[in-house]
Amino acid sequence: MKGLKIIIAVALMVLAVGLVANATHKGVINVNTATVEQLKLLPSLNDTIAKNIVAYRKSNGPFKSMDDLVKVKGVTRTLLDDIRPFLALEGKTTFIPDESQKSSGHPGQD
Repeated sequence: MKGLKIIIAVALMVLAVGLVANATHKGVINVNTATVEQLKLLPSLNDTIAKNIVAYRKSNGPFKSMDDLVKVKGVTRTLLDDIRPFLALEGKTTFIPDESQKSSGHPGQD
């Protein structure tokens, strides 16, 4: 019975990650050049965390790895895993958020 609960929990987590990754968001945000406003377009990223990312980058230089983002106050491994499909370390920011979030507000924003 315990094994079945674990299997169900893992399946639900995989489904949740898949739903975020398959959202109708398009493109990526370059975390090394993005503004606070651009970062706030990401699902589950609020104003405070967006500001923390920009401040960390200004103090420490560009991120060398996506995993470096967990050094930023407020960025957990789970949050990073959720937004990773929408991030880039180089190149142009091309992110277009889900249209439904534009009209109904962005969850998690301050």
